[in-house]
Amino acid sequence: MKLVNGDYTKGYNEIRVRQSELNAKGVLYYQLDSDVLTATRKMVILD
Repeated sequence: MKLVNGDYTKGYNEIRVRQSELNAKGVLYYQLDSDVLTATRKMVILD
C-alpha cells in the first residue's frame, strides 16, 4: 500500500506510482479524499 498526502491546487493533478511500490498485480482500488468528496476507483496493474 502507498499513502500520498499533500495539499494540491484545484484542477488536474497527477501522481505516478510504480508497480514495484505496490508489489501487486491485477485489479487494485484507490481512494481520493477531499473536504467535500471521497471517490473510490479501480485500476488494473498488468505485467
